[in-house]
Parts: sequence; structure tokens; C-alpha cells
Amino acid sequence: MTSWFHVLTGFTLSVTAVFTAVAASPEGPLALRWVGDPDTAIAVILPTASALLNDEHIALAVDVKSSTKGIRTVLIGQADIGGSGRYRVEGLPEESDVTFHPVAWDALVPVVHPLNPLGNLSVSDIKRMLRGDVNNWRQLGGPDAPIRFIAHEDIFAGVEYVLMNQLFGSIDVEFEKAELVSDDFNIGAAVAADPNAIAVMSMASARHFPVKPLNLDGVPANIDTLKSGEYRLFRPLYLVLAPSHQQRDALERVIKFVESAKVRPAIRAAGAVPYREAVVLVIRGMDIQRDLIAE
Repeated sequence: MTSWFHVLTGFTLSVTAVFTAVAASPEGPLALRWVGDPDTAIAVILPTASALLNDEHIALAVDVKSSTKGIRTVLIGQADIGGSGRYRVEGLPEESDVTFHPVAWDALVPVVHPLNPLGNLSVSDIKRMLRGDVNNWRQLGGPDAPIRFIAHEDIFAGVEYVLMNQLFGSIDVEFEKAELVSDDFNIGAAVAADPNAIAVMSMASARHFPVKPLNLDGVPANIDTLKSGEYRLFRPLYLVLAPSHQQRDALERVIKFVESAKVRPAIRAAGAVPYREAVVLVIRGMDIQRDLIAE
């Protein structure tokens, strides 16, 4: 299994080399800088960047940071395109004047070490862990061992922000007993190294770690259950643009290409669902969120 770190590192090095060559040649393709979260990079940018270069003659320099960076660096002109696993935080000026273009659907999946005997958790189980009401695997039908819940230290990073809104309708619920780490790679690595650890990760990113995804209320996370809404924890992945960008036409070409039928198989192969293939989730998602909050 290829690790998340090696996938993104190798990809970033390759597109940076292309970007450098493009920038040095006035006759070459248009060079644009993308900054964003690792999940959107894995699910959308990595599968489509080569085709974008070949078909549209646009080369992306990829800088993997976070959803917050993906939004805010675009607004201040330090990136041409952003990537984000969450929508803007309402009321924050530093996130107000950008446009969000949903390009894929991503499942949020509880993952554990392969030696963990559990195969399923309920929504209620996850909410109890997040609130600190459950601290031993025995309480969930597992072994007598402490639960080590791993989460990102930045509530706005992406997964955690969406998870809290989906399950509680608010980000004001504290991760009472979570171990907080600095980036998504450390989350996957921690779970892969500890039979007592658990985290919630992007389905696309989790595939690059030696971890075991758990079913949610008996439903496995896969392309079909995500697309139908049967798997209930999901979110859009966004590309973010600044309306005032001088190369707005080129940025719109990027969005149009990423939404095109040509690259949809590549996005599906990366573990996400192209946004336009499951627009029904926009409507279903509101009902699903209401049910998740009530459980």
C-alpha cells in the first residue's frame, strides 16, 4: 500500500518540476498555483492534473496545506486556486469574498488498526466517543482496552469541522478525550501504529494507510453507498476561486475540466464521487443531517 505521504510528495515534486519548466518558457502552458487540503488533493487534483496539462495546457503547482489555507490564501492572492474539504465559516471576513465550486463527494469513514476486531460502529457510538462518554473498547463490544481517539488540532481543518456540524449541528462540542495532532498524515499514521486507536478520515485518503474502515450502522463506505446516500457521513470537496482574479477565464476552464465527463472515472478511482453524479445528495443531505443530529 502506497502511503499518503509518498503519494503526495511524489506528485508535488513532479508537478513542481513541470511548473518550473513552464514558468521558464513563455511559450509553454499557463502555470497556476493550487493550495489546499490533502483530501481534495488526493481525490481531485492528483487524478486530474496530468489530463489538465495535456488537454487545457494548464500546469498546477500543488502546495498541500489545509482547507483553511486553501480558502484564505486565495483571498489574499497567494494562490490561484484553493482546495477545501469544508465550506466557508460564516462571519469570518478572511473567508467571505471567495466562491466555492463543489467538484466531488467524499465519505467520512471511521478507521481503526487492522487488528481491532470491531467491524461496525453506529452514529451514536461515534457521538459518544466525541463527547467523551465512551473510553474503553469493551463498551462498544470490543476488547478491554482504552480508546485512543485521534483528531486534528485545528477544528477548521476540514474533516473535524464537517463531522461536528453533521453530527451535532455545531462546532461548539469539545473533543473531550481526543488526542490532537498537527496534520492529516499524523492521524493516519497514528491509527496504523496502534491497535487501540481510531479516527475519522476521508475515504479517499484512508485508502493510502494500512488501516481498517468500519461500517457505519451496518453500511460500508464505498462509491455506490456514497452516491446513493445510504452511507450517511459525507461532504462535498471544493475548489475555491477569488472573483477578482485577473485570470478568471483560465480558472473557470480548470473548474469546467474537473467537472467534465472525461475525468470522472479518475475521480471515482481515487475514492470519491464526481459532484454532478450525485447532486441528489444536496437535498438528501439536509434530511440525513437532521437524522444524524437527532440520534
